[in-house]
Amino acid sequence: MRKDSHRIRQMEKRGRAKRGPIVFFVAVIVISASILVITARRPSGAGFTITTNLSSIETTQADPSHFISTIQKIPVHIDGEIEHPGVYHVEEGTLLVELVEAAGGFTDEADRSPFNLAMRLTAHMKIFVPRLGDPSDQELVQGYTSAQKGDRKIDLNRATREELETLPGIGPATADAIISFRDANGAFGKIEDLMLVPGIKEGRFARLKDHLTVSSP
Repeated sequence: MRKDSHRIRQMEKRGRAKRGPIVFFVAVIVISASILVITARRPSGAGFTITTNLSSIETTQADPSHFISTIQKIPVHIDGEIEHPGVYHVEEGTLLVELVEAAGGFTDEADRSPFNLAMRLTAHMKIFVPRLGDPSDQELVQGYTSAQKGDRKIDLNRATREELETLPGIGPATADAIISFRDANGAFGKIEDLMLVPGIKEGRFARLKDHLTVSSP
């Protein structure tokens, strides 16, 4: 009996040993067949697909026009008592004070009182800076028309300093002189009375008269 039991166990071991390679071989066949089936069902040319969310990525293409300046340059002429008189090309809307700085500033003999340094420049304008005490009737600001003021006339009896400074060739000092004269002598009876203000003579008045009016005192 013992010999039979021993023989049976040995036979079982040999059977398991023989079945091991068979099971492995069958498993390899099954796996290979599965891969072939999957490959056959996949559309031709299909491959791995990587999906990314590109909606949050903005692509900006450089526009060559961005590298070309679109700012218009205009010619203006400044002359007289200025360190470097001449024609300058400035951006449209440049202030007179900026032009004066670009031209080196006023000379020591310059009479800057007639000017509104906050005036915006327009194309082909000419600025003439007179000498202190010079009675010259030369037009100080050429090319500055009433259209640039909206054709609105300034009331000498009601105008503020800021409103007076919008007049061609009227700077802070002259605006203050007009207001001081009005406070000391009362309302202007006619626009010609403006020539009674120190520093305003016939030539200067001629450039202003089309922009002036007086209300009833």
